[in-house]
Amino acid sequence: MIITITKESLECFKHSWPCNGIPANVDGIAVYFDDNGDLVNYEAFDSTDTPIDLAENDNVDGLALSTLFDNAKNHHSTITDPQLVDTIRTY
Repeated sequence: MIITITKESLECFKHSWPCNGIPANVDGIAVYFDDNGDLVNYEAFDSTDTPIDLAENDNVDGLALSTLFDNAKNHHSTITDPQLVDTIRTY
């Protein structure tokens, strides 16, 4: 399952977790979970879809990211479009 965390959800989360350390230029995060719901990978990106490596940023709070990813997994919206190969999930 792939869930895209939107800029709006990121901003809301940042207000609730002020010391998150997620850089201001992150506009979204794609989070990948396996069939058991375990985190496989994630990719952060800016407004031009340029990747941002959060793993190399010592200021990012790992517990904040884990909480954000759990929130996305538990509260995402699902859009099903017969024209698409996969279902779109956003948070």
